[in-house]
Amino acid sequence: MALLLAGLTACGEEVPRLALIDRPAGGGFLSALTQPRQPAAPQSRAALARGDVQLTAPRGWCIEPESLQARGQQGFALLVGCHALGATETGGAVPSGVLTVAVSARRAPGEADAVEALRQAVESGAVRSEDRVDDVALMRLRPRVSSDPSQLGDPVWRAVFVHEQRAISLAAYGPEDGQIAGGAGAALLLAIAKGIRGNRPE
Repeated sequence: MALLLAGLTACGEEVPRLALIDRPAGGGFLSALTQPRQPAAPQSRAALARGDVQLTAPRGWCIEPESLQARGQQGFALLVGCHALGATETGGAVPSGVLTVAVSARRAPGEADAVEALRQAVESGAVRSEDRVDDVALMRLRPRVSSDPSQLGDPVWRAVFVHEQRAISLAAYGPEDGQIAGGAGAALLLAIAKGIRGNRPE
C-alpha cells in the first residue's frame, strides 16, 4: 500500500493528509488496509519529535512504516491493524479503521492548550459530543464522506492532549456503523494518550 501525503491543518500545525493509492478493486477505503502482505515484523513502537514522544501502538495495532515522520521538532504516524501489514502474529483482532498521531513543535509553557487546539481544528457543526478525560480533550464527530474513494475522509473521533510542552493530536477513522465510530474509537485514542504519557523520554 502506497501512501500519498498532502497537507492537513490540525492543532495549528501542518500534518499529513492521508490518501490510499494503488487500491484493490471494490470495497471502501478500509479494503486497502486489509489486503494481506508478505509476512513482516510488526512495528509497534516509535520515537517521535526527536525522542520527546514515545509512541506505543495499542494491542493488535502497528505503525505503517511509510507514514512515519519522526525527525525534526514534529512527528506523525498512522496505525493500522497489524494483519494489514502482513504480520503473522497480530496480537489479536482489531476493529476496522485507522488511527493517526500528530505531534506539534514544542510550545512555550502555557501556550499549548488541548481544548483550544481541538476546537480550532474541528468545525463546530461536526461535533456530536465533547468530553475531557484525564486532561485529554475528546470529541466525537459527524464525519463527511470523501467524494474521492482513495481518501480516508474525515475522522470519527479526535483527541488532543499536552505532553512535554507539545500538543499531540489523535484521530480515529472508521466506517459509520463500525466499532471505531462507537466507543472503541474513543477507547483507543485514550489508550494511545496513556501510553505516551507513561513513556517519558530519557
